[in-house]
Amino acid sequence: MLKKVLSELAVKLNKKNIRWGVGASVMLNYYGLVDSPNDIDIIVSSDDSSKADKILRSTGEKNFSSDLEIYKSDFFANYSVNGVEVDLIAGFSIKQNSSYFKYDFDKNSITEMWNLESVEIPVAAIEDWYILYQLMPNREEKVMLIEDYFLQEGSCRVDLLQKNILKLKNDKASKRTKKLIDRLKS
Repeated sequence: MLKKVLSELAVKLNKKNIRWGVGASVMLNYYGLVDSPNDIDIIVSSDDSSKADKILRSTGEKNFSSDLEIYKSDFFANYSVNGVEVDLIAGFSIKQNSSYFKYDFDKNSITEMWNLESVEIPVAAIEDWYILYQLMPNREEKVMLIEDYFLQEGSCRVDLLQKNILKLKNDKASKRTKKLIDRLKS
């Protein structure tokens, strides 16, 4: 059901030329790192958040939602679409120490296109999610999955990791990411 809902939403989002992409567990599923995602996380540009919200409200039921203290966003909403939970997020930031790490979702944030039921699904950069998961609580397992994937593949978009390192104010995540880059270069 989740993939059916995703492909139906993709048709509508693509038709309106919305800059969007799937992240989190659906992105991990695309890369074969998790078997079955629990929900759909759709990241959109802040400029497109109201158009995307309108599409999701017309397709499903909007639930009450609010940011948790560790997260901040320009727009966040949760919907139920045919029994599938869908989060819509724009301008996403994660608290790191006394400031926030902002996920810059732009044209470079989409690194793959997934053809699902003949519909193009933009997939957010796994490199960005490697950084994001390091900043989220209780996501070590996902960080390890991505790290192992990069090492097994022997490559990744190092430029995206380096761009994010410059914004990190979390020494642990910064050191870990630099160590991964060094391992990939050797």
